[in-house]
Amino acid sequence: MRSGLISLVVAISVTLPLSLGAQQRLSIEEARAEAVKANEQFQILEKRIERSQTIRRQALAGLLPEVGLGLSGTLNANEVELQGRVITPRFDWGGNAYASIMLFDGRQYPLYSEAGLQEEATRKLSEWGRHVLGFEVEQAFYELAAAERELEIAEATVKLRQAYADRAKALAEQGIAIPLDAARAESQVLVAEQTLVNAKARLGNASDALAVLMGKELNGEFRANVSEAERLALPDGGVNLEARRDLEAEEIFIQTIEKQESSVWWSLFPTLELRGTGRVGPESLSNPDTFLWAVSLNLNWILYDGGARWARAEQLSIETEIARLELSNLERNVSADQVRAMRDWRAANEAIEVAKKNVEVSQNAYDMANARFDAGLATSIEVTEASDELFRAQLSLVQSELEADLAASRYRFTQGINK
Repeated sequence: MRSGLISLVVAISVTLPLSLGAQQRLSIEEARAEAVKANEQFQILEKRIERSQTIRRQALAGLLPEVGLGLSGTLNANEVELQGRVITPRFDWGGNAYASIMLFDGRQYPLYSEAGLQEEATRKLSEWGRHVLGFEVEQAFYELAAAERELEIAEATVKLRQAYADRAKALAEQGIAIPLDAARAESQVLVAEQTLVNAKARLGNASDALAVLMGKELNGEFRANVSEAERLALPDGGVNLEARRDLEAEEIFIQTIEKQESSVWWSLFPTLELRGTGRVGPESLSNPDTFLWAVSLNLNWILYDGGARWARAEQLSIETEIARLELSNLERNVSADQVRAMRDWRAANEAIEVAKKNVEVSQNAYDMANARFDAGLATSIEVTEASDELFRAQLSLVQSELEADLAASRYRFTQGINK
């Protein structure tokens, strides 16, 4: 009867969560959604997209007409004689308008394309930043779940050791056990209570770590719901870089450097601008008809600038080569991370099965030690060692489950996929 009750308590401590009214339970999807909604990191990423859009609009302005207005006034305070004519003091005013368009500037087209690529790359990085944030939430979420399971085990251990201490004291009073056995049992209760205090602190810290990512108050009241079925769903394996938005962004950044280099080469060609102006004002020597207008076509060709453009083109070509080498190295490291994460995930799931068997064996050993102690065939040392071994086995199971959850999260992170 007693051993069955102990087995039930241990099973509950390993598998069932606590349910207190003040606690707020979250699924991993809910935690991730809260983080995306409130975390400043994601908001910064969104603002960077908006900034890249403004940069693209600035680049577009170089391809569109420019229109402007002006107004001027001149006070001639002195009388002036000019070619036999006397100009009396007067106030002259004038208004002007102009419109111009760059008919050809080879640099502007690659620069506009570069701005578009920059915007696309920023979007890719925003997606990746969201994925990174989700990974951080998952890690904190699984740490919180493990901390709660450790607290449950600590609470169950206190109850078990207190029950054993009460029994040892009763047996000592009956002369079946010695007083030293009761003292050792009380000492084990104190150790278990200290472990419980530490477990409560770890749970509060884990809850606050998740709260920080979600932009919530640090009240230590969040709890995690973890599905064991999801933990045991092993991956198919293989290397896949298609979903890595950070790699896509790096590739796009390389294309932006190539556009900059193209812009330098196009700057070797002349620019052609069409400009129209009009001026209105009172009749004067310079404006006898009160209205003047003009149209001009300007050709500008920089034939020599000291070799600056050639050097700039060579610099960008070297930067492109460096960026491609860095991307190649990054892809190789990502592939290695994916293989390593998959291997860790499989190993962690196998470790869970070993840890479960260890809990079962330790439970049986603890039951046998208690039975021998009740029959007067064992001392409290044997029971204490069995109790410690059971506690370590239970914590080892929690740690194995945590490592499996974290390994699964790392695998999904390296693959660039969300849960």
